[in-house]
Amino acid sequence: MDGSVVVERLSMRARNPLSPPLPRRARTVMARPRLASELRAITRDLLAPCEPDDLPPGLAAWVAKTTETVADAACDVALQALFEALEITLAEAPVDLVDGLATAVARYDVGIV
Repeated sequence: MDGSVVVERLSMRARNPLSPPLPRRARTVMARPRLASELRAITRDLLAPCEPDDLPPGLAAWVAKTTETVADAACDVALQALFEALEITLAEAPVDLVDGLATAVARYDVGIV
């Protein structure tokens, strides 16, 4: 798909965007805390698959701090990549599908399921 088609589809989306935009919707569905929780669990399992009580105190503290730092950094990168991938996918999707998705989201947001 050439750039002019993407620009045309993006301008069409501007007239009928998914509402609210993805970052705001991500806050609504608590995407960051959910993803961060999963990333912390995965990081903990990768670093030290044993229980924290089984580690020496200094090592347990290091694993806990490293888990938080790495998971939080990965979370921000992963969410940004997710937003970008969704935006590209929506820009390339058929207009009627995106319009249908926008309608479904709007209906859900006002309680019509």
